[in-house]
Amino acid sequence: MVQKITVCLTCDILVIGVDHLKDQESIINDRGVVAMKRFTSLFYLTRIFLALNASLLVMALCQSSLKTTFVTAVFTTPAFLWATPLDLQ
Repeated sequence: MVQKITVCLTCDILVIGVDHLKDQESIINDRGVVAMKRFTSLFYLTRIFLALNASLLVMALCQSSLKTTFVTAVFTTPAFLWATPLDLQ
């Protein structure tokens, strides 16, 4: 039961966090180098937090059943692709 709660929690944090991080990076990059320097440490901490969440997710999935891992992959893959810029040019 604890593994399923951990999987749900870490997936939510990762998907929402990556989406917001990508949104903010593009906004700050549009505003210029000065703004980017101001938020560089915040982005660094955010990436560390997301990496720790991803590690926790992997540990929880290693202790879960194969079905849980498969369902997690099926439902989170589209969410991660949502934050990926698709430039077909």
